[in-house]
Amino acid sequence: MEKQIVLLVEDQKKMADIVIRILQKEGFEVMYAPNGVVALELTMHTKPNIVLCDINMPEMDGYDFFKHFKATHNSINVPFLFLTANSSYADLRSGMNLGADDYLTKPISRKDLLEAITVRLNKKTALEQEIEKLTNKYAEEIAKKDSCLDEIGWNESHLLRAPIANLMAIIDLLDRSNLNEKNTQLVALLKPLSQKLDDAVRENVLKINGVINKE
Repeated sequence: MEKQIVLLVEDQKKMADIVIRILQKEGFEVMYAPNGVVALELTMHTKPNIVLCDINMPEMDGYDFFKHFKATHNSINVPFLFLTANSSYADLRSGMNLGADDYLTKPISRKDLLEAITVRLNKKTALEQEIEKLTNKYAEEIAKKDSCLDEIGWNESHLLRAPIANLMAIIDLLDRSNLNEKNTQLVALLKPLSQKLDDAVRENVLKINGVINKE
């Protein structure tokens, strides 16, 4: 099983080192960035499974990084947790209104950190499994529909072409020696006309199926 990648964006190196040690000890792979600018560069090459991001940082704060991260990457299903030393209600609402998944107040205990990450990753896994289940379900339904359409097309083609084939067989069996000149000419014309009709029916059934399948 591949390691889960945690992106840690934190300008306080001492705090970052503590979090990194905790996460690595639990088997996580950690990408570290001291600010949002560096973090964006890292995510251009590797997509994390979850993000832990400080709010007050130089060059690009946590809120701006969150906006850029969500806008520039296919990161809808990547949990985003804000870290801050300021636990004011205003900051809490600002982060959650942006769409953050959680909000952790520093200093963070090992228990709270791991619990928050585990909960969010489990929800992410459950969502991905549900999406995969729905995708497989719709794929099966589409495959069944295509199979039914193919079968209908074959049946319709068979029903329409069978009488024509019988007519062509009767023409071949006719004893032309007993026919007068006029009837002999008519029979001679019927064979190619029957063949053209058979070809036209077959081509039209295939075209109809093609249009239906595209829809």
